[in-house]
Amino acid sequence: MRTELVAELIDIGRLEPADIVAKVPLGRMADPQEMAEALFFLASEAAGPLSGERFSVDGGSSIFGGSKPFKPAELPPLPPDSLVAYRPAGNPDAAWVAALAIEEATPVNATPVNATL
Repeated sequence: MRTELVAELIDIGRLEPADIVAKVPLGRMADPQEMAEALFFLASEAAGPLSGERFSVDGGSSIFGGSKPFKPAELPPLPPDSLVAYRPAGNPDAAWVAALAIEEATPVNATPVNATL
């Protein structure tokens, strides 16, 4: 996350931004506002149904152990406020697909993104 400390370490040459981003599948460092939004959600009533869950707000770096660099994405990352529409993969007749009502929840003017749920 691009905190004041991280920015200072980059400025004085102790951290290399490209090395940091190479370990984050998101393709960029998160900013403190994004972390605050995740924490706000967890403290909100919307998170009420959650119990005993573990959320990693790390741009995906924990998927690779957090220290292994990998090939950078070929496409630029989407801005955090991008509207996307997910389409479930697999059996479209499965009960969970209907329960999610994915098609009705698709935002207007959203950019379709293929994702496996």
